[in-house]
Amino acid sequence: MGGPLWKRLIACLIVLVLTYGALSLFIPKRAEAASPITVFVDLAQVQFDVEPVVVKGTTLVQFRPLFEAMKIDVAWDSSRKLVTGTKPGLTIELEIDKKTAVVNGSAVELEQPASIIDGSTMVPLRFIGEATGAIVYWDGVHREITIITEEMLEMLGVTKEEMMAKLSEYEAKKPDATPAELPDNTKKPKPSDSDSSGASPEGKADTPASPTPKPDGRKPAEYGSGEYKAASGKPELGKLQGMYTGMRADMYGYECGGLCIDMFTFFSGGKVFVGLPPHGGPETIDCKRDGCQTYTIKDGKMKVNGGETYSVSISKDGKLKINDVVMDPVKPVKEGMTLSGEYVHKGYSGMVGITTYSTAWTELLVFKRDGTFESEDLSLGTLDTGSAVTNSASGDESTGTYRISGNTIILAFNDGRREQLFFGVLENTKRAKGEDLVIGDKNFYVDRKE
Repeated sequence: MGGPLWKRLIACLIVLVLTYGALSLFIPKRAEAASPITVFVDLAQVQFDVEPVVVKGTTLVQFRPLFEAMKIDVAWDSSRKLVTGTKPGLTIELEIDKKTAVVNGSAVELEQPASIIDGSTMVPLRFIGEATGAIVYWDGVHREITIITEEMLEMLGVTKEEMMAKLSEYEAKKPDATPAELPDNTKKPKPSDSDSSGASPEGKADTPASPTPKPDGRKPAEYGSGEYKAASGKPELGKLQGMYTGMRADMYGYECGGLCIDMFTFFSGGKVFVGLPPHGGPETIDCKRDGCQTYTIKDGKMKVNGGETYSVSISKDGKLKINDVVMDPVKPVKEGMTLSGEYVHKGYSGMVGITTYSTAWTELLVFKRDGTFESEDLSLGTLDTGSAVTNSASGDESTGTYRISGNTIILAFNDGRREQLFFGVLENTKRAKGEDLVIGDKNFYVDRKE
């Protein structure tokens, strides 16, 4: 399974050999021939207004986004056509169309000078990266350049030489993350879809075990107050409405197992519910019961009464951004939607193989079109048993029935337990529609070995 280098790099570092490719699912698929070069500084993709260009084998990029991503103070002298970048212990000067740069007072020859292309000031990426002491790595297969800074190496507790060795190892092996290559604590026997006869590969009947729980006839929306309205059209900061979700990397896995899904649900009257709705999708929210908060937006800041303050903006392409995370509107799914396939969620805590206290895990959900499911090592947060809500730490194998309504999935386990969770279908990913899901606050996806 392909994916951006920074994700595969982290996988190498944590010795999971491409196991945790979940983040790569959210990058739109492009035709390979037309794929532009993407640039990452450590774990963050650098957003350029003008795409990188290659001039005589040298990649040139906009200077300001690159310098800012590398935490380099930048200055532009238009009269001298001089770009200057500074950080403690380092000063870089590049003059437009001059093949000599100055680093800490010493002249350095350039293969390609800084240039002004279509009105944008472009600088040689590799030179900038290496002048700061960073590692600059080119992945020709995926057309990606990753800059690994000295600060990142220090944070990981690895030397530059060790990282270079890891990269050489990656180049030599190009692993496909087959089950045989995974650490023991990630190997899990996986139930499979039944064949057309209704029998599983083990020969067991593909029917729910008794006792079958009494179904709850209420629709998820009946749990809510009726105030919720899904987002429509482009967001406006003064008129936010509906639920938005955004994904960000959790490098060490201590916050949310490798991938965090931020959630904000906006209501009329300046109210917001921050986080995962406790009873399922956004339509289940009752602000009085669940504790919505009022908020104000001013000067690019969203201040939540009694809560945090977030940076907020609308991007050039009309996307809502909160704390620099791009937020996508949640679309209600088709009533009665059914699924078919084996979905996995993979997570980790700590740097497996690097830090002493670390672990990795895989959770499995197998959905069938007949409304039944199987699960293995599933832990989805809270269990609603009808009279109380308790923490769920369900392990081993379980079976039951499911139904989807609005943005809520209801899992009725055959032992009487019941889960009612947020459900969303991710769009514009590398997988087919319906193969990338958010269930609760976790990403589940069809894990195809390609």
